[in-house]
Amino acid sequence: MEIKLIAIATSIGRFCGWLGQPARQKLAVLTAVGIIFTTAFGSDQIFLPYFSTAVAAQYPTDTEIKAAYCIPVTQHFIAQFNETIKERGDNDPVSQIFKIGAEEKILNLQRLQAYLAPKIYNLTVEPILIAKSRAEQDIRLQRACYQKCESSAEDGCIKRCEDNDKGATQRMLTQCRKVDWLPF
Repeated sequence: MEIKLIAIATSIGRFCGWLGQPARQKLAVLTAVGIIFTTAFGSDQIFLPYFSTAVAAQYPTDTEIKAAYCIPVTQHFIAQFNETIKERGDNDPVSQIFKIGAEEKILNLQRLQAYLAPKIYNLTVEPILIAKSRAEQDIRLQRACYQKCESSAEDGCIKRCEDNDKGATQRMLTQCRKVDWLPF
């Protein structure tokens, strides 16, 4: 008796592609492998499906996308705090406040990473990467606007930065200051 392994996951993927959607979004398909036993004469085929524990990638939840967005934002906050501490010196009273803020942000970052890290291998990565990219873009836009304000003596400049795009960027960045929206 001859044993042949036939992977049908590729066929399922092609079928789902034919439907117009990626397999991971159209169907939650388990990777399937069929075993066909063929006798020496080539007759009497038996198909025994075997389903592995590998699961197709799932689309991330809003909380997972928000966590992916907030990781680079929180890293940026930590870098800003550390930069201020370095500029002012360790013994400066303002530096002490920034040290407390940096410690809080480090704990937030650890919570965000602990939430997202175990799930990342089962998620569709495109939305995660888009969220990360959007966070980096928002940080750059906000930083550029603030730097422009530092070099000008214009009244209300920082307020205009925060109200830029009707405050959407500021709201997105602000939501990352606290991570009490995480489930744990």
